[in-house]
Amino acid sequence: MPAGGADQLGKQLVGGGAVLVYAFVVSGIIGLVVNKVMGFRIHEDHEISGIDLVIHAETAYDLHATSGGRSGTSFLDTLTRRDDNE
Repeated sequence: MPAGGADQLGKQLVGGGAVLVYAFVVSGIIGLVVNKVMGFRIHEDHEISGIDLVIHAETAYDLHATSGGRSGTSFLDTLTRRDDNE
């Protein structure tokens, strides 16, 4: 017979369910507090223009850069370049 049996499994299910409910409720409370204090979203104009540029004054992905790569080509060129042997 397995160690613990059905009684142990029932206790573990109840414990797991209690942790799940607790985590959900506490996360919801934290989310409500954060939303009231500072909000989850930034201004719509900033979303459209790009959050990285507005908040950090830089872009996350510069696909048109011509320097910084090993071969001197941009990331976009690397993705779209075809092999000469094809």
